[in-house]
Amino acid sequence: MRVVQPQQMQLGEQDIAAIKINSRSRDDIPKILQGLQHLYTQSTLRKAVFDLLSMHIKADKNAHNGRPAMDLWKVLVMGVLRLDLDWDYDQLHEQVNNHKTIRQMLGHADPFADDDHYALQTIKDNVKLLTPELLDKIHQLVVEEGHLLAKKKESQVLHGRCDSFVVKTHVEYPTDIGLLFDAIRRTMILTARLHEAYDLSDWRQYRFNIKQIKKCLRQTQLKKRYQRHSDENIKQQRIRDAHHDYLHQVQKQLQRARTTLQELNERYELNTSQKITYLSIEEYMQHADRQINQIER
Repeated sequence: MRVVQPQQMQLGEQDIAAIKINSRSRDDIPKILQGLQHLYTQSTLRKAVFDLLSMHIKADKNAHNGRPAMDLWKVLVMGVLRLDLDWDYDQLHEQVNNHKTIRQMLGHADPFADDDHYALQTIKDNVKLLTPELLDKIHQLVVEEGHLLAKKKESQVLHGRCDSFVVKTHVEYPTDIGLLFDAIRRTMILTARLHEAYDLSDWRQYRFNIKQIKKCLRQTQLKKRYQRHSDENIKQQRIRDAHHDYLHQVQKQLQRARTTLQELNERYELNTSQKITYLSIEEYMQHADRQINQIER
């Protein structure tokens, strides 16, 4: 049996419409609770929302018999808090058992009564009933209510405004040696996949070889960035040696890839998908050759 909310208030229980919420707080919880309070006090909106909930969330075949399930109002409050505040179930479990105003919004006369403690699994089993499809329908009702509040006239056009902000991200500036690694990595991966399609094992260690090339790349980058030596000629020579080792490893794998492609082309009839992979490998090898030429110069 599942009800929207008990008709009979408990002794000491406060009406949801009369709950005092700190409107001056800058936290998100009071703002969400104010929205839920408004939804509850608007009879037309509340009926539409709970009709949707009653239609989609059913405890059993008979709504009037059996053990009482969690009220639909509590399911809605917990679900809205979890989604809007991006809480996991552990955070929700902590707040619904210890936050005074949230427990008042859930309809508890004594906010901290031990008898009204919510178990974590109970919260999970009930809140997960708010499916994305159901929430979309509820959101539509809430948006329509917001339009009624924002509009002074029916013909008035609503205008929105938002602030943009910069998000710090990892931006990698491409360098010759970095672009070369991207090209040889894709060449080796695609060549290995094409090779494995014929149950051949010559490229079974391609992942290890990619790691070895990446180590050479890191050594080259470190030599360029942090090399300190009193003799400038020695410093430049070490940088050149690191680049030479890096290019040697790359060119060795490029030659292997060319040999493999030639053998596959001579021994097997490639299908359409394999031909596309073949052409992609050749394109990546052209990029690698171009970067090698630039690095050497």
